[in-house]
Amino acid sequence: MINRSLAILLSLLLLTACAAGGQAPAPETSRAPESPSSVSEPAPEVSSSEPSFAPEESSQPEKEPVPAPEPPEGMNPDVGGGGPQENPDTSTMDPAAPDFGDKTYSDVFEQRAEPLRKALLPALEAIEEDYSYFSVWVADGSLDVVLEIGVIHEEKVDQFLADWTGPSWDQVEKKPGRWPVAAQKDFAAQAAKLDLGPGVNIRTQTAVGSPEVVSVNVWLDDAYASQEEVNRWAQLPQAVKELAEKMGAPKDAIEYMGPRYTAPGNNPDT
Repeated sequence: MINRSLAILLSLLLLTACAAGGQAPAPETSRAPESPSSVSEPAPEVSSSEPSFAPEESSQPEKEPVPAPEPPEGMNPDVGGGGPQENPDTSTMDPAAPDFGDKTYSDVFEQRAEPLRKALLPALEAIEEDYSYFSVWVADGSLDVVLEIGVIHEEKVDQFLADWTGPSWDQVEKKPGRWPVAAQKDFAAQAAKLDLGPGVNIRTQTAVGSPEVVSVNVWLDDAYASQEEVNRWAQLPQAVKELAEKMGAPKDAIEYMGPRYTAPGNNPDT
């Protein structure tokens, strides 16, 4: 009992001595870390010597974008796979367009127009008083064979056309005529007989395939005739003019070609 009391006394004395020397430090309480939203850190200062991270403008010019390659002809770029597409201009035919089949202009001319012209030349001699010219041609747009004829006496021409059994035509175009083929041939024959003087020659020619034209050509025996002599025949000779007036030939339907001057030493045939 005495020993237990002594131990308690010693403990009290020890505590008293510690209190006199200073209080023992209180244990440090841990603080909870502050929320990041409540802590604002100062922005770091950027030294002028540190490199800037802002993008710099290039001194080189920008390259133009390379265009996408054109799709091959007949390929539609908007369709996946680029399969061949129909040409919209040829995929459908205009129902109103003429169908020539396999024929071309030259085919129609050689196979139809030219045979018709050759057949009409002798046949039309039967009505030379009734027509003034004829022409056969092929229409570009339709490839129709067209017979054009100058009419003097329409009823005679119509009868001839109605009785025709030779190569066919597609259209007939009748034009007013003024100088019958028979009169053209008569004038050409009479003019070819004219005496224009020594050393002067005359030749005439009808052209029933052209509208009412008679050609008159004069040339000299002397291929190296002087310029003055050649100039004498530069215009339609007076004798031919008088014959045309006498026979009622239209002067504007006479095509005239006079002699050509050839300088000495030159070849008159060139």
